[in-house]
Amino acid sequence: MTLDSETINLKKEIELAFADVPYPGDDDLVDGIDPESMDTAECFKGIKWQDWKEKPSQFLNPKFNSDLFFLSPAAFHYYLPLYMIFSLTDYEHANLFTGEIIMATRPASIELSEYVRKRLEVMTDRQLQIIIAFLKFIKQRHGNDWLPTYPLNEAIENVQSFINRKRSLGV
Repeated sequence: MTLDSETINLKKEIELAFADVPYPGDDDLVDGIDPESMDTAECFKGIKWQDWKEKPSQFLNPKFNSDLFFLSPAAFHYYLPLYMIFSLTDYEHANLFTGEIIMATRPASIELSEYVRKRLEVMTDRQLQIIIAFLKFIKQRHGNDWLPTYPLNEAIENVQSFINRKRSLGV
């Protein structure tokens, strides 16, 4: 598959922005101890996202659908770039994963608001800006695929609001 320059540049930006995020450790991959969380932990144990950035579809396949929600904030921070790269480079096969990213950055309820906050608060401003760039890219290229079920505008606004709150608090 041939990628256009905009896709290649955004992929590089994602890789650079998240390059220094440390692996969370085998014991901090998930928050829960339910069977789904434990299955997710087993699938991700010892996996470095950078090893799969050129072939994300070979690691992230339908069995990982919904696993992003089970990851701990540290693991979400660590693996999110692989999910975004998959969506950028192989959109047709990554559509379920793209929806997960949208939903994981947009609180739809009070309960999800806390979930999203915990995942975004560990990110740097640059990483949050890259997430916005990714969401805008998806909106520009594939926006009609997600509306109204997955409101991209709300996800973009939420991440931008989070950046603004962090800056106002001097964090």
